[in-house]
Amino acid sequence: MSILPEYSSTVATDPETSMHREGFWKRKRKLVPATKDEEARIQCGSSAHNILEQSTKASNTLLSAASLLLLLPAVALAAPKPIVHTRTSPSLFPRSFTRTLGRRETCVDTCGSTCYWQEDIDAAVQQGYSLYQSGETVGDNDYPHEFDDREGFDISVSGPWYEFPILSSYKVYTGGSPGADRVVFNDEGTLALVVTHTGASGDNFVECSGAQP
Repeated sequence: MSILPEYSSTVATDPETSMHREGFWKRKRKLVPATKDEEARIQCGSSAHNILEQSTKASNTLLSAASLLLLLPAVALAAPKPIVHTRTSPSLFPRSFTRTLGRRETCVDTCGSTCYWQEDIDAAVQQGYSLYQSGETVGDNDYPHEFDDREGFDISVSGPWYEFPILSSYKVYTGGSPGADRVVFNDEGTLALVVTHTGASGDNFVECSGAQP
């Protein structure tokens, strides 16, 4: 239930007040219950106020969204265009390194177009000499087997000598195709030659380029 103010008029009875404010009516406030019609009008007014407030908030939200949409084309026009590269930038370094590329300054022997590091040669000699010591062989041609030097190489290491494949894949030979290249070592496991069938006539060998023992 709402409370409505009621006003009544009384004459100021205070002597001092009457002296200075004579003829003035003083309003005195009283609280009385509101009637049903007045209660209904109050509730209706409150509902209308709430609806108006919500409508105002919704309108403000729509206006803000519309303002942002209007600003988007301007922002897009003001943004710098992306740089599109139509050519690949040259690099001072290759993206990947092949073993052949890495060997240009560390090549010890070159057989045909294959360049070998010292560690590749040592690994092939070690594998061949280990098999020789154990009396074992691998591959169809039974490596290591004796190297007869029918080509007449100038070998400074005393024999007998044995040949064993050194692979252009840089893997240690364990059987299968032996390829064209060989290491030659003696019965003490000392390297004597690195030779290849590449560039040789028939089944002969030629010496690979590089410093020999």
